[in-house]
Amino acid sequence: MMTLVWDFFDRGGSEKLAMLALADWCDDKGLNLYPSISGIAKKINVSESQARRIVHKFIDEGYLEVIGNHDGGSPSASRRYRMVVSRFVHTPSTDATPSADATPSMGARDPSHGCALPLAPMTPEPPLTINKTTANKNATEFDLFWNAYPKKTGKLFAEKCWKKQSPNLEDVMKALVWQVASDQWTKDGGQFIPNPAKYLSQGRWQDEQIDPVIKATTEKPWFILPTKIEAEAVKRNLKQGRFENWEQFADRVRSEAGISPEAFITAKKKFEVKA
Repeated sequence: MMTLVWDFFDRGGSEKLAMLALADWCDDKGLNLYPSISGIAKKINVSESQARRIVHKFIDEGYLEVIGNHDGGSPSASRRYRMVVSRFVHTPSTDATPSADATPSMGARDPSHGCALPLAPMTPEPPLTINKTTANKNATEFDLFWNAYPKKTGKLFAEKCWKKQSPNLEDVMKALVWQVASDQWTKDGGQFIPNPAKYLSQGRWQDEQIDPVIKATTEKPWFILPTKIEAEAVKRNLKQGRFENWEQFADRVRSEAGISPEAFITAKKKFEVKA
């Protein structure tokens, strides 16, 4: 799915990142996909409202189908999606005159229909292993990397580094999904994004992603500190319930902020904070 998105989803910015994140989460058939809106927002470094607009747009355009838990809800009841593989690749018919059976119904044309059918029911979905030259006969793997990389400096030198390192394109693209949304690459207008040649020569696509919740730092995360939890509650307009003790209230604040119980327990152990 990652390869399909890079080759055939010709958009940039947050929509590209969101589609790549979804492709990274699902399996090769576009299934097993049930991300929360907060999870998508955190993954691509946008607000939850923007992430929600992007997902709804993908559904309207037929890139995503909701196949379970249509109304969403708690984390255990998140919507289940399917990425429509055939939507990414237009497969021209070998017959200039399509048969009547190949003509989709109005329900199949409408991507908002809950049981929308593929446009050509009798035609199997294209294979997942796709020749990249079908998208652009002149495109090389370096071209795909260059188009995706956010800093456009030193192209000729970068291309030499690419040929010397000969990296796996999909590994590089998977790394870029989280790197372009990382704090280091987004702060100060992207001032700290490495030049593409340096990125390649140092093998930076092999960097390990730092857990966005618990970073390798001596600074304690906000969600284990009472004063910071109170500040987060104020920001989210949350108030302690009449029959709610502090720990229950703190758990609710963390839940609203997308902090899992596992992350809280790990951080509490890491910084030896007493409950």
